[in-house]
Amino acid sequence: MSVVAACYKMHRKILISLKEEGKISPDKTMRNTKLKELIRLYGLERFRKEVKEAKLDIPEFLLEE
Repeated sequence: MSVVAACYKMHRKILISLKEEGKISPDKTMRNTKLKELIRLYGLERFRKEVKEAKLDIPEFLLEE
């Protein structure tokens, strides 16, 4: 999977999860959110764990604080 596809997949997954948890407004979309901001709300360790388990090629700057 390409880097772009991996980032898109995680952006979508986190967005849906945060909406279900009530941490962000239901009207938020991929167009009006940034992956780095969503990762902060989602939890960096949780994000890292899921990336590692799925063996996704995510850029290092997204895996850092």
